[in-house]
Amino acid sequence: MENWNPRHDVTQTSLTRRAQVKNLTAQFEKWISDNLPPLAQNTGPDWIGVAADTSATSARNSSAAPAAPTMNGSVDFFRRLQKARNRRANFFGGDLFVDPAWDIMIDLYISAADHKQISISSACMASGAPPTTALRYLASLTDAGIIIRTADARDGRRIFVRLSDEARQTMTNWYESTGFA
Repeated sequence: MENWNPRHDVTQTSLTRRAQVKNLTAQFEKWISDNLPPLAQNTGPDWIGVAADTSATSARNSSAAPAAPTMNGSVDFFRRLQKARNRRANFFGGDLFVDPAWDIMIDLYISAADHKQISISSACMASGAPPTTALRYLASLTDAGIIIRTADARDGRRIFVRLSDEARQTMTNWYESTGFA
């Protein structure tokens, strides 16, 4: 037992776990590339098996937000993408495919189309990450100019976040480049 090194065992376990996650990610990406284009051609309300209702987003603060430009089919796409990402956690577990920044951006994109203001706490919930992690991502997104923070005129304790116009347009451009437009 003199050769046993607990750090080595942890590192080896970590490397094995990373390899498993990498393999699972590759399999999932292949499935997406094989199946998502045919699904996108179905223009019905459930093309990913996700209805287009917005109850999760609309259950939050319904205060009016700054007017957003018309975003055509991109909003519906992002609604379905958000629901599909949430549903994916039911199959693979919530911690394998975390991307708090992207989840926040999708939520803010949808909220802009719905003319709703989103508080920092709501954005943290949308990220699916622990609050401190979500706050770090919000700070990074703000520093990058992707998110704009504005104080609530009625409640000085609350701050709203929204996508910058450039970030919203970049997300629309990305949507159009996917071939789903």
